[in-house]
Parts: sequence; structure tokens; C-alpha cells
Amino acid sequence: MILILTVDTPQDKTTVSASPVTVSGTVTKTAEVKINGVVVPVKGGKFSTDFKLTEAAMSINVVATSGKETVTKTVTVTYNPSKQ
Repeated sequence: MILILTVDTPQDKTTVSASPVTVSGTVTKTAEVKINGVVVPVKGGKFSTDFKLTEAAMSINVVATSGKETVTKTVTVTYNPSKQ
């Protein structure tokens, strides 16, 4: 089976007004998942963690590694806090 990484949230090239944002997705087999270099827990092929954003556009790099296979997905999110 080939390692497939899917990032469900956030969508690529979206603008959000709140931080942290939830980064979630799935992997097709047992893998270690890192978001911007930080290992996140994977249960039943699913991962989810809160990710703190800074203002402006920011790339979120999600990397899944299983044995010799590595898959990377990059999601760009623009953080624009709402004025209150």
C-alpha cells in the first residue's frame, strides 16, 4: 500500500480570523505525522492538532513518514485577526 496523506482542514489558500487553527487529516497506513516539525498523535489513521498562527500568510507543512516513504503537503493560510 502506498502512503497517502490528506489534509482536511484548513483548506489551502484560506483566510482565517482566529488562532489557533485546527489542522486535521488522514494517512492511509501507520505513519509518523509532523506539522512544521512537531510530531502530532495519529489514531486510527487520523490526526488533528491546534496550530498557532502569526499574522499574514503562513505555510503549514504536514509530513507523513512510514518506513522509507515520506509524503509532504503544504497548506498556505492567511491569518487576519478580526478587529473588535
